[in-house]
Amino acid sequence: MEYLSCLNSIQYLNRASKEQLNTLAKILFKFIEDNTKNSEIVKIEGGIVSKKFESVKKLTGIKTLDQIFEKYYVDEFELPIGLCHGDLTLSNILFSQNSNEIVVIDFLDSFVESPIIDIAKIRQDTKHKWTTFIYAKHYDKNKIEISLEYLDNKLDSMFQEFFFYKYYKLFQFMNLARILPYSRNQKTTDYLMKEICSI
Repeated sequence: MEYLSCLNSIQYLNRASKEQLNTLAKILFKFIEDNTKNSEIVKIEGGIVSKKFESVKKLTGIKTLDQIFEKYYVDEFELPIGLCHGDLTLSNILFSQNSNEIVVIDFLDSFVESPIIDIAKIRQDTKHKWTTFIYAKHYDKNKIEISLEYLDNKLDSMFQEFFFYKYYKLFQFMNLARILPYSRNQKTTDYLMKEICSI
């Protein structure tokens, strides 16, 4: 197996130029675009999402999630079904030190195998800054937040091209709510609830 000298996302963002962030946005968009093109457009019953939400709500015991879920829920929607990473967070991307290449790791199954899941996962970091929240080492908070905001604005604009992006808020809600049962302290729960309410 080839050894690659890579940076984690925090190390990368700490030194990334505007040009590098533009390149990263294009790479991530292309990854999702290619997976979308190789997927089949399928009508999905809202019950699949509703059933998953009920299992999450049962584990969290947070009743206020119902009101937020109802804001985004639809009875039926069309999605590309096929290829997706399943956990496309910045934590699962390594950045080559010598080129604009990235290495994607830790693929995961999802309750809906669709590129909309990958969009929610990447914006879990760019918009909601989950990786920075859980990162234990010291980093330049201002630099990272500016980089993430710039990257998120680029991605949000690019993702508008996808017809299914209109369902983003539902899947971002589901994505963040699914982390809640794994919260080990009130600080994490409060952070997640704040981000869920900001969708």
